[in-house]
Amino acid sequence: MTRLNATTRELAAFLRACSTDQIGLERIKTVYRPYICPFDELIGLFEGNNFSVFDVGCGSGVFLKLLRKFSNATALTGVDIDAAVIAKARAFAGNDLISFHQYNGFDLPAQVKDFEYVTMIDVLHHIPVDQKSSFMEKLHASMSAGSRLILKDIDADEVPWVYFNKLHDRMLAGEAGSELSLTQTRRLLEETGFRIRSQSSRRMAWYPHFTLVCER
Repeated sequence: MTRLNATTRELAAFLRACSTDQIGLERIKTVYRPYICPFDELIGLFEGNNFSVFDVGCGSGVFLKLLRKFSNATALTGVDIDAAVIAKARAFAGNDLISFHQYNGFDLPAQVKDFEYVTMIDVLHHIPVDQKSSFMEKLHASMSAGSRLILKDIDADEVPWVYFNKLHDRMLAGEAGSELSLTQTRRLLEETGFRIRSQSSRRMAWYPHFTLVCER
């Protein structure tokens, strides 16, 4: 199958052009995120044409906006727990056909089963330690057989780099995340019932990322 590709510079240039309504820190976070988050790699993980993507913890919708521009996705939906963030995502999407919805952080919409891909980008480390397992079990049960989960997060084993991410979250999200290591996350996903298809690790600036592609 054909894989998609876009360079970091292309992604940042696109975000710069479509974020002119944003100001200050909000615009900086949008425009420069491709330089600290491996969006180029993530976009390259999607295969084929006319696929659908359900983004858990979509935030302001940057990743789905990039997929609308640089991929062959035909259905894009994102959910987040913050109503204000969802409003920003809808404004940022503009006329693009992207659907955003607020949810309670645990009960996923039934429509998840209709999507070929589910993505979680920097979401797992924001889920409380005692809820990670139950959340992933619920996600696994919600997805259809053969669909794929693309999970990108921060590697707790990468010291001291992981502490820079904690500082980032403390400053911008008001909390220090509970990161897992790549090994711990693999174990969590496999115990939940996912089949690991591939993994990768990559540090960008001081952020130690890992990405897992799993099959339901």
